[in-house]
Amino acid sequence: MKPGRLLLVGLLAVLTSCVTYRLVPQESENTTIKHNRGAQTLMSGNDSIAVVVSAQVNGDLIYFQIIVKNLSDRSLYVDDSHIKLTETSPLGGFPADIRVYGAEEYLKMRQSEILAGQIMMAVAAGMSTMDAGRSTTTTTVTTGHYSSYGRGRRSYYRGFDTYTYTTYTYDSARAAYERDVAFSNVRDYINGTNRELDYLRDTLFFPSDIDPHGEYYGLVVADLGERAEALMTLSTEFGNLWFNFNFRKDQINVGE
Repeated sequence: MKPGRLLLVGLLAVLTSCVTYRLVPQESENTTIKHNRGAQTLMSGNDSIAVVVSAQVNGDLIYFQIIVKNLSDRSLYVDDSHIKLTETSPLGGFPADIRVYGAEEYLKMRQSEILAGQIMMAVAAGMSTMDAGRSTTTTTVTTGHYSSYGRGRRSYYRGFDTYTYTTYTYDSARAAYERDVAFSNVRDYINGTNRELDYLRDTLFFPSDIDPHGEYYGLVVADLGERAEALMTLSTEFGNLWFNFNFRKDQINVGE
């Protein structure tokens, strides 16, 4: 294959492929896999507590959905202070700690990111509408000839004059429409990001008391880790009991 064609094939491969990851639940001695409408979850527990965990990768973050069921006759307090995540190479070695975000920590981080995005959207909208409705037309005009008469070998000289002028026009209706579109996009962005914050407040794993025979659902966010393939273990402590949930991290090349 010619070098140029080889380079083109390589470039197309980069443009048409995308690397992503998935976490596949793994059964162990104390955990079992449950199926719910095609989704796999891990379940572990005893006579007083049952814990169900599933995982989803989005970008470079893992979102663990955790359900804690209080099977006892007493209230159960839960929080995310004792939730740990590690990954181990398939070849063995020591497990590496992966960052797990506390509920309050992750909410504040997203609030800062969203606020910065909202400010940037508003500034961009304001700048884009500064010249809304205004148009500029540049025109070059060539005038008729002029002559210079003389004697002798040069009987006359003839030439042309040109000049350029610029016309500015303003369409108030168009300006109002463009401003309305720009700030409508800003409102949609702000409303959407505010809905995300409301969702996080409702679903992140904040401290809670679970009533007897009740259950609690919460979302725990963690980094994806550095390894392309690894065994990941999520460890949780509820009611002075530890529960370990294993996942196999697979790298997926989409578009191959």
